[in-house]
Amino acid sequence: MTCILQCGPSSLRVEHVSTEDRMTTPDTNGADAMRPLTIEFLFLDRETCRRCRETEPVIDHALAQLRPVLATLGIAPVLRKLHVTDAEQALAWGLTASPTVRIDGHDLQPEITVNRCSECGTLCGCAEGIDCRVWRWSGGESAVLPAALFTQAVLGVALTGPAGAVETAGREGAPGPLPSNLQRFFEAGQTADAAGCCAPGASALQGESCCS
Repeated sequence: MTCILQCGPSSLRVEHVSTEDRMTTPDTNGADAMRPLTIEFLFLDRETCRRCRETEPVIDHALAQLRPVLATLGIAPVLRKLHVTDAEQALAWGLTASPTVRIDGHDLQPEITVNRCSECGTLCGCAEGIDCRVWRWSGGESAVLPAALFTQAVLGVALTGPAGAVETAGREGAPGPLPSNLQRFFEAGQTADAAGCCAPGASALQGESCCS
């Protein structure tokens, strides 16, 4: 099951639900009971930002390969794709860097590393720029989530649970402060909306300005 959601603190609006893979309904009385394993992909933009855009198919492809293995363990993965569009949503969901991947509520890589993202800087028109996430793997850093890192993390949680993982604020308890980096991104979007312009980056996507 794959859901793409607009996420707010008080309600969720489902934009699209894929029926290609339906999660097996758990049967607590049967030998074939399936335990859900929830994977969340949180992002700011999937059209302009290469990191978000190219991380999404990595997750989709890896899960397609993992589903038969997880099924033998009695586990059914549930993928939720959450487009975070404003500061309120970011606080409610504990987003501190984009993109973020969580497995059963735990950040895939709790010690977050970021660097300058030219695409998101252009998207919001922020003079100070925007920093997005990079993934540490095999002694280096990658702007796109490595498939091996994701696969290893999913299997690790499936086999042993999220032992030692740091639960992300925002799902339970008081949300943490919003990083100034994300605050700039969302404020730029609000400024454009107030001016009656297109959403940030629309001119770059369409090849022409849509503001008067």
